[in-house]
Amino acid sequence: MDLDSLNIFLNIAETRNMTVSSKQLFKSQPNISRQMKQLEGELGFPLFIRNRGVRSIELTQQGEEFLLYAKRIRTIMQEAGHLADSKQYYYLNVAALYSINTYVLDPVYRNILQSRRDLRLSIHNFYSLEAYNQVSRGAIDLSFTAITMHHNSVRTEPCFEEKTFIVANKNTVYANTETVENLPIERCVYVSWSLEHDSWFIHHFGNNQNCFVNLLSLTVMEELLRTIDCWALVPASMIPSLLRNEEIVMVPIKDRIPDRRVYMITPADSDLTLVKYFVKEVDEHLKEFEDIRSLIDPEIIK
Repeated sequence: MDLDSLNIFLNIAETRNMTVSSKQLFKSQPNISRQMKQLEGELGFPLFIRNRGVRSIELTQQGEEFLLYAKRIRTIMQEAGHLADSKQYYYLNVAALYSINTYVLDPVYRNILQSRRDLRLSIHNFYSLEAYNQVSRGAIDLSFTAITMHHNSVRTEPCFEEKTFIVANKNTVYANTETVENLPIERCVYVSWSLEHDSWFIHHFGNNQNCFVNLLSLTVMEELLRTIDCWALVPASMIPSLLRNEEIVMVPIKDRIPDRRVYMITPADSDLTLVKYFVKEVDEHLKEFEDIRSLIDPEIIK
């Protein structure tokens, strides 16, 4: 059993697709199949359910059980590989929604990487449902989500709450409006921030399908607000970045908009020191925001 074979197995277990794994690993499918059959021979049991004509791959029950061991073995082998350099590295897999990674956690990542030369971070952008799936499988050590789900193998804790604001192009007629009733839905750049925000939006504006744009990616939001007659609902963490653009302003709405609550999730049986260290850094960073309130339990970061 070698590290390359473990990496192939773990990638297939994540993608559940041989073609996708072949592209991601830059290996031919025959080569991957050969190494997996060799690994199964060494282990003495099958890892995959192979169905002809079906693209998706399923793990056998023994394959699912081996998945947890494979992750631990890979970590041990990776750390052992650095002994020749007389260095010890620690690995932490973190995931979050794109908005949280970009507007909240980015400074945390940079600070940790500068202060902890022995730490290797793996950073992912996941929607909340995918995050629960990855954490439950042990592929992610810590993730930040906007929803809560009941999952026996996942522990969910509140992380922070942030106020929500409305921003607009400063040249629009509604840039200075004080009530949501004066905001036209047909000029809204809509993002689903949480279930609470979805309900609030439907109550005040109706179906979001009538919005100007429904965004799944935030990368174009600033450009839309800067150049087009439109407005958007955004969390506090995005405000400093957006307001650096002189064409974008906060709309002085007096109506109450629900806060966005963000949660952190970890494997239920995990008690990693690195996770506590990372969460403590997040807690310290949240204090720098005026409109964000940390909800992290002090007992977690003791």
